[in-house]
Amino acid sequence: MNYLCENCRGSGYVTDLDGHLDVCEKCWGLGYIVAKEEPKPKEEGPEKQVKRNSMYVMLAITASSWGIIVLFSLYIAFSIYDYFVLFIGPYYLGLLGSSLYVRHKKKQRNKAGEASNSHGH
Repeated sequence: MNYLCENCRGSGYVTDLDGHLDVCEKCWGLGYIVAKEEPKPKEEGPEKQVKRNSMYVMLAITASSWGIIVLFSLYIAFSIYDYFVLFIGPYYLGLLGSSLYVRHKKKQRNKAGEASNSHGH
């Protein structure tokens, strides 16, 4: 991105102390200052996608489990100890689902790598 030079106001020239026309020292006669371009964000790699998706799997399992517990609590009376177990249980269920998802994706990647390395032999 380019910015208009404030020193010469875009002309590329300034007058010195003697009144002579001189090249602007900030933009070197261009009239604008070249700013560094911002780097583009990197594409997500497969590892980052798996991590992100595993978090989504965990959240989905945990939230849906808690929803089922709330639904059952409308019809069944639980004790405080039951609620403690029922509060912690969905979290561990979500962790289990997340780890199974990561394991599945690693197996898929290994199979794809073996298939490409075999070269049909």
